[in-house]
Amino acid sequence: MSRAIQRLMKDYRKAEQLVGRSSNEPFSDFANTATFTTQTYAQQMAQIRRDPDLTQDEKKYLVAVE
Repeated sequence: MSRAIQRLMKDYRKAEQLVGRSSNEPFSDFANTATFTTQTYAQQMAQIRRDPDLTQDEKKYLVAVE
């Protein structure tokens, strides 16, 4: 498996852990701003940036898109 595909699968698994398996949940749950505040977003992004498997370029990209 190529490095890019492995990275995508890892990112997908991380996103699934953060969001949960939400295919059966109504969309309105995600529209509720009280459950996902700016502080929560900042904490999640900081946690992702601390991932030891990220390369320096990937960390710079995450900071740039934030």
